[in-house]
Amino acid sequence: RLFNTYGPTETTVVATQYEITSSIDINTVLIGKPLNNVQTYILDQYLQPVPVGVLGELHIGGRQLARGYLNRPQLTQEKFIPNPFSNDPLVKLYKTGDLARYLSDGNIEYVGRIDNQIKLRGFRIELGEIESILIQHPEIQNAVVIMRETASGDKQLVAYLVAPEQPINNIRAFLQEKLPPYIIPQNFVFLESFPLSFNGKLDRKALPTPDNLNRNSSNFIAPRDLLEQQLSIMWSEVLELNSIGIRDNFFEIGGHSLLAVQLMSLIKQQFGQNLPLATLFQYPTIEQLASLLRQEANLSLHSPLVSIQPKGTKPPLFFVHPVGGMVLCYFDLAQQLGTEQPFYGLQAGNLDKMNSVEEMAQYYLEAIQTVQPQSPYLIGGWSFGGLVAYEIAQQLQKQGETVSFLGLIDTHIPDDEPLNLEHPLNLLADLFNIERPEIEPEYVNLSQEEQLIYAFEIAQKTNLIPDDFDLEQAQYLWQVYQKNVMALNAYKPQSYTGQITLFQATENTLAQEIQNNLEKWSELTTNEINNYLLSGTHYTIVRPPFVADLALCLIQCLTNLTP
Repeated sequence: RLFNTYGPTETTVVATQYEITSSIDINTVLIGKPLNNVQTYILDQYLQPVPVGVLGELHIGGRQLARGYLNRPQLTQEKFIPNPFSNDPLVKLYKTGDLARYLSDGNIEYVGRIDNQIKLRGFRIELGEIESILIQHPEIQNAVVIMRETASGDKQLVAYLVAPEQPINNIRAFLQEKLPPYIIPQNFVFLESFPLSFNGKLDRKALPTPDNLNRNSSNFIAPRDLLEQQLSIMWSEVLELNSIGIRDNFFEIGGHSLLAVQLMSLIKQQFGQNLPLATLFQYPTIEQLASLLRQEANLSLHSPLVSIQPKGTKPPLFFVHPVGGMVLCYFDLAQQLGTEQPFYGLQAGNLDKMNSVEEMAQYYLEAIQTVQPQSPYLIGGWSFGGLVAYEIAQQLQKQGETVSFLGLIDTHIPDDEPLNLEHPLNLLADLFNIERPEIEPEYVNLSQEEQLIYAFEIAQKTNLIPDDFDLEQAQYLWQVYQKNVMALNAYKPQSYTGQITLFQATENTLAQEIQNNLEKWSELTTNEINNYLLSGTHYTIVRPPFVADLALCLIQCLTNLTP
């Protein structure tokens, strides 16, 4: 015969036993029923019996109980308490500190230690209960759940799993069938094994801090436009997470009502939209919230100025859009520069103001001066944006203003040979700051309108563009692009007396071409050019990982400016 026995030393070793007569569920620890002359009680925090199936602390009474701890009266008083079910004040119960529950057949199921019981946002949570459910999942070999505190003091549940890495949504769905929402962990970390202490026990302090990379699963979709990117920044700030997909549910990744209030406050500051708190329960993902904001706020910017990173006390940077007209490409750069450096983008939005580089520069300068009316100015741009920034700097000089910094990121002076239009699919990829997809050969020779429709359909299928981004918007962006190309081909830059800083991409570019571009810019200024040669291609210089080097050089330039 095989028995599983249970009992602390304080109850003379064995207090209950369970006879194993058939195959057992390895995820359930049954400790059976009390021995003769032993009483067991499963009680809540008020020493009241809990119903069958409900967790409580196991208390033990009976003749085999120890009298207490030698020379430790305080601990004895804490652990050996008067039996509330006896009229004799000398009769004691021992508080085991173990979590357990009665089953319908009278047997007791051991769940874990009460040390693992926590209080989170007003709810008392048994971490052992979550762990016991997790290891019922067929692919999870072992599980540990702990509560971690973020830098701001917010508390979150983290589940550490010995299991093959898999989409978190699958595990979360499994838990949702068995647990209430408030005790489902916000973070999941996959490990090959748990760290152990010297004596072979679980070392909870050695469990790694979650890095949120687990959300980079097959279901992860990164922000696809500036609005989604701005919301992503807010969510990261509020939730203190690094990697948030646009379809991650706010409440499933650590959000709660107090954090929701903070998020709505940030949205009001950024977009001027006073959304009710209930909005987040109806639209709990970045994708859904962005769609709502587009409808509510009509975000077809009346001003071309976009505050990509408005925080900080340093003089702001103003960067002009590339030929596609959007400024999402500057998000990574603004992030690398940090929260002390305000960063604004100038985004195309008014076709009537895009007939020439000079006209664009005047329009954007007016917008810049609504934020910063006086010198000194820090201006820049990538590719075509550098040409417009150059023209803005010239117009500022004519106004008698000072341009402390003019940064041109891989910007080339137009040749006599006009620039040809890109394929629309490449344009959409550039606009949403992702790698250019491969274009099927049979689509190359289609008309421009047919190419645009093809590009739009492919972009939708591959989640390259938001769901509410329609063909009409794609056609508008194509018009913006055509206008910019025409303006670029017609622009003849004039001489400039200020300092120019040139950042040139070196990959897939001949050394002679890089030198020729430097010489052309040198002919336009009386000052020596600050020339930085950086890793990356023309398209990747503003994207990770190459954008980190660009940001370091930019920080160095700004630091060296004369106060």
